[in-house]
Amino acid sequence: MGHFKASILTKLTMLLLILNFQSCTVSKQNTPKNYSSNENNPRMVFLNCSITFDSIRQEHEVSLINKIITEGRTKKTVLHSKTPVSGDFNYNLLDKDQLVISQTYIPNPLYKKIEYIDKIGHLGKKEIRLDSTQFSLRIPLIPDAKYVSFELNNKPLLFIDLKKP
Repeated sequence: MGHFKASILTKLTMLLLILNFQSCTVSKQNTPKNYSSNENNPRMVFLNCSITFDSIRQEHEVSLINKIITEGRTKKTVLHSKTPVSGDFNYNLLDKDQLVISQTYIPNPLYKKIEYIDKIGHLGKKEIRLDSTQFSLRIPLIPDAKYVSFELNNKPLLFIDLKKP
């Protein structure tokens, strides 16, 4: 029986590690047609961020770990159109006048859904809330984009100047 518990704990630990390293998935993206990426020289930005939730102040804090801008393009995938739910974050690409070019919703990285095996061997699902974690975003750069801003419920959390190192 001890070996069975250790096996379950090992599998659960591995699952949590995989979920922790998994990047956020895009839920919805709105890009006006007059802003298309330059097909001759497409660029992307990789943002690695950390997020914490202060349970006393009931506030989220997002900080930039690093930013990498490089040539490349994202794979063309079908995005699932959905209405954002409470707790989803959004990030906005902004132009030089700080007007929104594109808005995208992502699930809150602090909420993780895990699957586990209960005491009698049945598969169960549970959502857990982390106090802090790191997450990464890969964003195709629109030529006129100068800034990225993160928001939760219209409350600004992080503002990044894409032109500064």
